[in-house]
Amino acid sequence: ERLEILEWVSPIPYRQHHNTVKEARTPGTCQWFLQCKAFREWEAASSSVIIWLQGSPGAGKTFLASQVVDHVQAILDASPNHEGFAFFYCNRHETDRRKPLSILRSYVCQLSTVASTPGEMRGKLRNLYRETRLRGSHLTLEACKEQLLESVNLYPRTTLVLDALDECEPDTRSCLVDTLEFLLQRSERPLKIFISSRPDGDIRDRFLSRPNIEIQATDNQDDITKFVNEEIIKRRRWGKLSPALREDIVKTLLHGTQGMFQWAFLQIKQLLELRTEAAIKDRLGKLPSTIEGTYNEIYGNIAARNEHERVLADRAFMWVMCACRPLSSVELLGAIRLDPTRDTVRLSDEVDEDLLLDICHNLLVLDSQQRVWRFSHLSVTEYFEKSHWSLRQAHCHAAGVCLLLLINTRQSVNNDDSDSWNKSANVENERGSGPDNIFDPEHRLQVYCRHHWMIHVQGQEGSAVDPALTRRLKTFLGSPGESSSHYRAWYRQTFRNGSEMPSPKSAVVAHTTKRELSPETSAVLAMCRFGFYSVLLDWWADAEFTIPVETENELGDNLLTLAAVAGCRPICEALLDLGMQINVPAQKGRYGSPLAAAVYEEEFEIVKFLIERGAKSTCGSGLDDTPAL
Repeated sequence: ERLEILEWVSPIPYRQHHNTVKEARTPGTCQWFLQCKAFREWEAASSSVIIWLQGSPGAGKTFLASQVVDHVQAILDASPNHEGFAFFYCNRHETDRRKPLSILRSYVCQLSTVASTPGEMRGKLRNLYRETRLRGSHLTLEACKEQLLESVNLYPRTTLVLDALDECEPDTRSCLVDTLEFLLQRSERPLKIFISSRPDGDIRDRFLSRPNIEIQATDNQDDITKFVNEEIIKRRRWGKLSPALREDIVKTLLHGTQGMFQWAFLQIKQLLELRTEAAIKDRLGKLPSTIEGTYNEIYGNIAARNEHERVLADRAFMWVMCACRPLSSVELLGAIRLDPTRDTVRLSDEVDEDLLLDICHNLLVLDSQQRVWRFSHLSVTEYFEKSHWSLRQAHCHAAGVCLLLLINTRQSVNNDDSDSWNKSANVENERGSGPDNIFDPEHRLQVYCRHHWMIHVQGQEGSAVDPALTRRLKTFLGSPGESSSHYRAWYRQTFRNGSEMPSPKSAVVAHTTKRELSPETSAVLAMCRFGFYSVLLDWWADAEFTIPVETENELGDNLLTLAAVAGCRPICEALLDLGMQINVPAQKGRYGSPLAAAVYEEEFEIVKFLIERGAKSTCGSGLDDTPAL
């Protein structure tokens, strides 16, 4: 049961994330940081204290944080005191690594054991698990605060490390900082918190008065020197470089880096591609002076390649930018073969990992720990968003690919043969069946598309929508009152092994149940549950004629309740304008009323809106633990 509880609290592989950073950290670097006066004072303090490491993009903050993790862990391994220790690496590109609740849940998981008996779980956490599961609820932020406070008061001393706070969601990270400050104030035993981030305005305002360390360009010069020399040693054919040229390489890179590891990383990678001393010397005299200039040069080289390779690189960049979770090679290499601008599927030639790495010129890397694809640095994402395409455009591309694949893979699933499937005639360059075939429902890209297509479609909400995506979504859905065969095939394939969507926690619809979207013949249930408004604006504009407002799902939830669960105010407004009653208590259903649903799902903007439109809190709830209004 202990492992089951820990998985429920937080499934995030925090140790793998640390190992990935540690593996990339050049041996012998980051030691200087442990000798900083401010760090030593933080470490030696006998009372609760927080310290903030700030630095510009690419300065190596994550490497320094990983060194702190190793340093603290080494001390604890040699100590019999059983102190508390937890760490977390935020990542803007992963849903579970950018949400405050996910971070706190990971801390709860790491601090779940009894101080005197490390192998034994705290009783209050075990009880919370049982009670929460019985109520069909989840671990809330308030519950995390209570659990963490109990933990820090049990251990003789606790240390928390948080890397890249700036990559936590800007709109909600204040509640994370509030929780950490709450723990500092309320803890009865010493609590030490280490935070690293860029000096974003809101973060700077919160921590500038606290002990802090700002990375200067001169601080990590020795580390960058070690990194460059290590890379030179790794490249065998550079072993014969003259000492003078090697010294010139180090000197030139140190002069240009201005303390930015990422700049040095990209320059040395490009230098390593050269084969002669003359070419290296020529390149050293032409290095871009800024990180943006470096990205412009690299992308210019990509664009100058064969058109087919440039298109593949662009598709890969967009997928990595917007993917709901990091993609494996099977998923990404399959996804970039599909062109969402076509109505038929014509697969591009297969690409392997080495070729994609070569095409993308070190802007993408393959995580050796988790075998997933990432940008080499957050600044790469920011460069593409500023100079090439927005996150919304990337979501549009991914949504188009997902829908194209689902439309052109016609699953035929029934009770007798749940794995049977057949393909439509709209597929060119088709290959044989099997898990390696992109059109097999068991292919990992197919699984990703089934579980995440709605997330990418949601990425279009609140902005101008691509008409081509709207047309494809309509083809997939059919009509509000009569779903298409494509949609029904998706429904059956998705829920074939149970009542709950077996979706990873990267999907916001991870806990959408089969009965919420039943009957499968009614696509309007999905429209409301997933909050599709802008992308289907003409359907909603003609809602009087197109939307069957009396529709209920198998649970008895009406459309307004589903829209409230989705947190979609425009759909709630449209349904009320169509005459749906806001205060009619449901005779069945999980929530009892739209207002109760919004409260339970913590969609407080919808709660406010519904009350403004006349919703009454006295209109019953089907839930025992619905929070009080």
